[in-house]
Amino acid sequence: MSDPASVLVVDDSPDSLELMKSVLGGEYRVRVAIGGDPALRLASQAAPDIVLLDVMMPDMDGYEVCRRLKAEPALADVPVIFISSLYAEEDEEKGFRAGAVDYITKPISPPLLKARVATHLKLARQRRQLEQAREKAEQEARVKAEFLAFMSHEIRTPLTGMLGTLGLLRETRLDGEQDGYVRVLHSAGDALLAILNDALDVIKSDAGKLSLEVRPFHLGQMAEGVVALMNSRATEKGLTLSLRVDPTIPEVVQGDSMRLSQILLNLVGNAVKFTETGGVELTVSPGSPGRLMFKVSDTGIGIVPDVLPTLFADFTQQDSSISRRFGGTGLGLSICRRLAELMEGTVEAASTLGQGSVFTLDLPLLPGRLEQVAEPRSPAKGAELNILVADDNPLNQKVAQAMLTSRGHTVHTVSDGEAAISAVAEGCFDLVLMDVRMRGLGGLEASRRIRALPGAKGRTPIIALTGAALDEDRALCLEAGMDDVVLKPYSRNHLLDVIARTVPFKTVP
Repeated sequence: MSDPASVLVVDDSPDSLELMKSVLGGEYRVRVAIGGDPALRLASQAAPDIVLLDVMMPDMDGYEVCRRLKAEPALADVPVIFISSLYAEEDEEKGFRAGAVDYITKPISPPLLKARVATHLKLARQRRQLEQAREKAEQEARVKAEFLAFMSHEIRTPLTGMLGTLGLLRETRLDGEQDGYVRVLHSAGDALLAILNDALDVIKSDAGKLSLEVRPFHLGQMAEGVVALMNSRATEKGLTLSLRVDPTIPEVVQGDSMRLSQILLNLVGNAVKFTETGGVELTVSPGSPGRLMFKVSDTGIGIVPDVLPTLFADFTQQDSSISRRFGGTGLGLSICRRLAELMEGTVEAASTLGQGSVFTLDLPLLPGRLEQVAEPRSPAKGAELNILVADDNPLNQKVAQAMLTSRGHTVHTVSDGEAAISAVAEGCFDLVLMDVRMRGLGGLEASRRIRALPGAKGRTPIIALTGAALDEDRALCLEAGMDDVVLKPYSRNHLLDVIARTVPFKTVP
C-alpha cells in the first residue's frame, strides 16, 4: 500500500489551519505553516504533493509564495490551490497567473475541499506518470539509436571491404565462370545492404526522422538511372525492361531525387523479381495539376486479392511459399508507402492473379529551372591528390587505397585518430578520408583537433567515412568540421564524385 499524499497547508489563521487539517488529516499527511517564509522552508525540506495556500498574509502574500515555489525546480510541478476570502475575478486571474491550478473562496466547504484536493492529486499523479513514460520512451529511443548506429557501422564496415574488393576484382581478368561467381557474391552483398537500408528506414520513419532533401533535378535522367540499375537483373531473366516518359512533363522538377529513386527502384525491383516471362515497364506521365504519375507495370505472377489491402504494411508477403521462392523481408513496399506519404503523395497497387500487376505512384512535383541543377564536377584530367586515409580496418584501408591509386592519387594510411592528426600536422595532404568510429581516438574528435591546427593544415578538407546512416550522424560529422560524408559501403565512382566536389582542382602539369 502506498504512503498517503503529503499536503502543505499555509495560512496566517490558526483556526483555518485547524479546520483544513481536520478535514484532510484522515486521508493525507498534513503539514501546516503560519505564513510564507515557514511554508517555503517546509517545502524545501520535503516537497509536498500539493499546497493549499491563503492569499492574504501579513509577511508575504500567497501570490508571492506561489511564484517562489514555482521558481524552485524541485517544486515547480507541485500543484497549488489558493484558498481566499477574495472572490473577484481579477483575484482569481492573479492566482492562476502566479501558477495555481485552482482557486477556492472562503468559507470552505469540506466536501468541496476534499474533492478538489483529490482531483488535483490524481491529475498530478497522471502528469508524473506521463512524464516518466515520456522519459522512458526517450531513453529507449536514445538506446535504440545508439544500437542502430553501432550495428549499422558493424555491418557496413565488413560490407565495405567485401563489396569494394569484389568491385576491384571484377576489373581484373576473369574467365566466364569466375566472373559469374563474383557477380553472385556482389549481388548477395547488395541484397544484404538493401535489407539493412530498409530496416533503418522503417525505424527512422517510426521515430519521425525520415527527412527529405528537396532540390531541382533532371526527372528523365533519374528515371533512366533506375532502369539502367535494374536492366542487368531483367536481362539475366530474359525480360524486357523499358522506360516511357511523356514528352509533356517538365525536364526539371523540384523534389528529393534520391528518395524518389529509392521508391522506383523498389517497385521496379519487385516487378522484375516476380516476373518470369514478358517484361516490366516504367512510365512517367502528367497527373492532376502540379502532380506526376509513375507507373510500374509487369507481366508477372500477380497478387492474391486478399493480400492487396495490406500489401504496403510492414513485413507483408503474399504467403510463405512466395516468400520461400522469391525471398525478401516484406519491408520494401512499406518503405515506398512511407516515403510517398512523406512527399505528400500516394502509392497504390492493382493486380490480376497470373497476369501481372500495376503499381502507381502519384506525387506533387513542381517544375524547376534547368540552370538550378548542379552539374556533377569531375577532377581535371591529370589531377592527382595526396590523400590520407584514416581507418582502423586493414581491409577497408586496402580497398580505399586501391580505388584511389588506380586513378593516379597518392595514398597514405593510418589506423587511428591520433596518427591522423600527427600525419596532417607533419605532412602536406590535399584531403583526409576519415573513418568516424575507430579504436582509440575517433574521427569526430580527430577532425576537431585538425581544425584547431594553425594555418592551411587546419583547413585540410576532410571527408567522413561512416557506417552510421542516421541524419543526426551526418550532422555530427559536419559539426565536427568535416566537409562531407560518404556512407559505407561506397562505390569508387561515388567516392570520386564526393572528392571532386570537396577538393579544389589541383592540375598537374
